[in-house]
Amino acid sequence: MVIAAKALFGALNREDLLHQMEESNRALRRMNLRRLAMAFTLARFDHSRMHLSSAGMPPVYVRRAEGSVETFELPGSPLGSLARFPYRQIEVPLATGDFIVFMSDGLPELMSEEGEMVGYERLSVLLSDSVATTAEALVAELAAFAGHWKGSRSQDDDITFVVVRMKE
Repeated sequence: MVIAAKALFGALNREDLLHQMEESNRALRRMNLRRLAMAFTLARFDHSRMHLSSAGMPPVYVRRAEGSVETFELPGSPLGSLARFPYRQIEVPLATGDFIVFMSDGLPELMSEEGEMVGYERLSVLLSDSVATTAEALVAELAAFAGHWKGSRSQDDDITFVVVRMKE
């Protein structure tokens, strides 16, 4: 599934994210990969804005330079799962110093030793309280939080995140 999706995204028009999502979904459905599907977020950065489309992934967080946090959730069925899903594309204005946080569901669904999930609201607060000044520092904060939150409990899912910081 991953190889097929990568090949499709490399071959399609990179300017129109919505077209990429729809065409990839159609092509993957035609491959008849049975129950295989792929959750995916696609973003394109263009100077002071981000174009965003999603297929079944958690929200994208934008931590603004002054510390506020915005959540961008795009409902979307994983690629290859539904024949004609109406994918959406949004445009998000960005400024110098903003952090964009993409993640899998592993961190929001991480359980503590007491059986409590991190949750999306707690992540928003964590990002708002962050003192990170670089993408690497924010990744380190998120990883440290995950380790502390789960304690000695084993991890049930992968924890993946990508952080982008807007520069001048």
